Amino acid sequence: DPEQQVLETLGEEELTRRILALREPYKTPCRLMLLEGRTAAEAAALCGRPQKTGEAQIYRAKKMLAEQIRQERRSEDGIVS
Repeated sequence: DPEQQVLETLGEEELTRRILALREPYKTPCRLMLLEGRTAAEAAALCGRPQKTGEAQIYRAKKMLAEQIRQERRSEDGIVS
């Protein structure tokens, strides 16, 4: 999973900061799963959402975080997208 690989390069504090900066409906299920170790099903239930909805929101949150990191790396390397 390419998004997971990118997220694994972050330190815990940086990952926490980025997750907490996400907008809803992505922040809470992502926080529950990635920071608190809940399953996708538990995160969705705690958010009062269907499991598939929670899974989709977590997937999209990971993609958003990975894209933020890619863009920052490109700008650090002087590459304009």
